Amino acid sequence: MIGLSAPAGAVNNNPAGNPTSPAVSYELDCAGTGAAAGSTAPFIASTVINTTTNSGAPTGTAFGAVGPAGGAISLVMSGAVVAPLNAALNPPTVGLQGDLTLGSTDGSATGTYAYTSPSMTQPNPGGQLTGVTYSSGSNQLTGGFTAADIGQIVAGSPTASPPGAGIPNGSVIINVVAGVATINTVTTGPNTAGGTTVGLAPAAGITFTDPNALATGNVFTTNGVTGHTARIGVIGASQFTLTATLAISFTPCSPSGWFGATPVGSPLLPQGTLTGYESLTAPPAGAFVNLATTPPSPNNQTVNLGEGGSGSVTLTAAAGTYPVDPNGFTLVSPSPQGSLTFSLGAGGLVSLSNTASSPEIDHILFNACDTLSGAHGGPVCSTTPGDITVNIGTPPVTQPLSEQVNAGALVLSCNSPSNYVTGNNTPTPVGNPLLQCPEFQFQPITLDGLEQQVTATTGNTTGNPSGGAPGTIYISDNRGDPNGQWSLTASFIATPVGAGSGQNPNASCGGVIAFCNSSIGLSALNTATNGAHDGQIAPNYLVVSGISCIADPLGGPAPYNPPNLNPDATPDAGGAFGSTVSLCHALQHQSGGTFLFNATYTLTIPESVYAGNYIGSVQYLVS
Repeated sequence: MIGLSAPAGAVNNNPAGNPTSPAVSYELDCAGTGAAAGSTAPFIASTVINTTTNSGAPTGTAFGAVGPAGGAISLVMSGAVVAPLNAALNPPTVGLQGDLTLGSTDGSATGTYAYTSPSMTQPNPGGQLTGVTYSSGSNQLTGGFTAADIGQIVAGSPTASPPGAGIPNGSVIINVVAGVATINTVTTGPNTAGGTTVGLAPAAGITFTDPNALATGNVFTTNGVTGHTARIGVIGASQFTLTATLAISFTPCSPSGWFGATPVGSPLLPQGTLTGYESLTAPPAGAFVNLATTPPSPNNQTVNLGEGGSGSVTLTAAAGTYPVDPNGFTLVSPSPQGSLTFSLGAGGLVSLSNTASSPEIDHILFNACDTLSGAHGGPVCSTTPGDITVNIGTPPVTQPLSEQVNAGALVLSCNSPSNYVTGNNTPTPVGNPLLQCPEFQFQPITLDGLEQQVTATTGNTTGNPSGGAPGTIYISDNRGDPNGQWSLTASFIATPVGAGSGQNPNASCGGVIAFCNSSIGLSALNTATNGAHDGQIAPNYLVVSGISCIADPLGGPAPYNPPNLNPDATPDAGGAFGSTVSLCHALQHQSGGTFLFNATYTLTIPESVYAGNYIGSVQYLVS
């Protein structure tokens, strides 16, 4: 990073000998259109900007460019543009507006930022002289020149034939004596009859500074080489508009280099003949990010071997900026070390063997490398090696352990296994899965002549508790089958008639597959002339959505309470209960353990139904 108002630690980005320091300036050669058709003109864009971070990884670090108000970006109309403009028009004020593109000057970052300047106006610092005479091949111009004109650019009108009427583009006045100016070039033809009108302008031209601060946002991303920089600057412009009595547009524009020397060309030449300013293959950046990579940090380990025995150890390392390459380990220590021989295999596996007949301690030093590609300066490897300490002593004694795990069943219940199994140390259940869930209640409504909806979500305080949480359904896959899988579905069924839990006390509702009014006796079966049943709410008026089927996060009672280590089961779309509804499913190799089904239920109540308590039943099935 460079420049004015730079944050602490900002990198000075000015190239040696930069005459526009602290700004870095770029030339952009633009083709004239309209009144300037057939000509080109160089414009200068200057930046005093910083990047939003001083350093970052060679790839993938997002950053932006910022700059202070009244100084971040300036546009310069060179004197070689202003002088011929004054010869033709001599306007009292001159304006400039430009559209630039900021991006990487050397491919070390991706992303661009389109910058649009405001339209900026300045008083015209140049002027016009009429009746100037000269002969062909001369460096003398005779007219009303004064000593104040020394160092200014002088130009004939670009509309003259030929353009400039014999005064070479970019001519600079180097001396004035008695109204006669000496220029640094020689004329290519005599003046026109009656003398030539010439324009004057300071060689430095006119600088237009955007009063606004620059903040691109993190539109750039590093894509360079570790140890280098990600460079941001002006890489192009779509157009410049010069305002002098009339608007003169120049487009398209192409960058020709950076402004680091006195102009040697001149504007408003026929296209293709502009010599431009100092050109560089890779112009310097207006700001940059230092690209650095932290290498992996090898982990020390200790291994015990018996005398004359063998074993292995897998090398590991903590990642730095980039992940550790599992095949990027190298051994620093040669084999053998003492009585220990070793070799490095794939994945960092080191095979060990020894011929020791008495205790000894050996060390294996190793380094680790990351996954940064060679194109970005990688891989980056540790320089401080890790240490594997190998203790060789009395041969160890090995005792095998085993545990037989028997298959159980696929269980569906209204309560958690923790309610009917005491823990892993007591394989015999103390109860049975709850197959009849407590009633899940929606909030009551009052008929008002409009269709209404009620919504309730399981696993919270709406409705009566069902197991450990209201309305939650538990799927426990205890089969221990690596190829096992299951699907949970639900369908609407007829509610049994009776006075018990989960039953409808209205005998008329027997066999009705719907929400059936338990309060109105035989009227629950009334049928309107169009077939409507006002004592019932059809199953398709109940919709299930917002399904989750998480792996049990708690497990059983302490201390035997590890969670289900499998991923959550996959929720299905749900939908209306006019038919069987798919709720969730678990795939092969990850179906085992307990899962908790929760969802949101929405019931639509038609405006035509009778008052009373409606009871319906949903049956869940896992297969």
